[in-house]
Amino acid sequence: MIPETPEWNIVAVQRHYEYLDLSNEQAELIHLFEYESRNTLSDALVFSFWEEKDYEWDRFRAILSAEQLALYERERKVFIEGFESGLRKSDVAEWAMEITIHEEMTGWYADTFIPAFRRDALQSSIALFAAQEKIHYLRAAYKIFLRKSRQDTLVNHYRHSRLFQPNLLRLVLLRQELLRLWPEYALFRDWADGPTRVVADHVAERYKGFARHGADLFRQKAEEVKARWSDVRLRHTGEQEMIHGWYATIREERWSVEELGMMALILMDPAKMV
Repeated sequence: MIPETPEWNIVAVQRHYEYLDLSNEQAELIHLFEYESRNTLSDALVFSFWEEKDYEWDRFRAILSAEQLALYERERKVFIEGFESGLRKSDVAEWAMEITIHEEMTGWYADTFIPAFRRDALQSSIALFAAQEKIHYLRAAYKIFLRKSRQDTLVNHYRHSRLFQPNLLRLVLLRQELLRLWPEYALFRDWADGPTRVVADHVAERYKGFARHGADLFRQKAEEVKARWSDVRLRHTGEQEMIHGWYATIREERWSVEELGMMALILMDPAKMV
């Protein structure tokens, strides 16, 4: 045994895998593997459930005898099947209502809120005449951000849910559609590279006057979004809604409500406005 490994760790592993009848040397190797797996860097990539179980199997087959490995593989199969069954059940129990809520909100944004928001902004003399080239640049960058966000969302879903949670997939794609309808400036700026941030900051500064001029409108619209999310959730579930819309970024206190509303208006693609 390696001296750094306390005996009680060896005993704990042997008890956990009692059905394998591990030797002290085997138990120590498994303990070291599990310790290594638990102590990853905070910013490191993480395994999906199936990747983790594959990694575990790959390490265990180098530690266990053929007879022990057969027993381990039997238990592993049962454990994986139980996990997959849990995904199926949670997909039905947890996400169906969220889909209903997000479908209603997506329709409201597209058919009611966005057209009214643009109309009211124009009536309030909030016009986008300054820094036109830079605005076009930011809109093109936001389209790339949306593509990247959607791709990351799909890859993450299929890594961690495979085909077991179609309802969850529908929900995360609805959230992507909300990102398209209502640009999330704070998320976009966090994603953007240095030059794009410089352009974004320049445009935000140029339009600060319009943001202040339309402060009442932007704040009223923000309250409308908050109230709508709350009403829809209350009607469908009997529960109050969590804060949504551009409220999700206000807690960072980097921008005011009117600045976020102004930048959302700037990032909207006129060619795809609903």
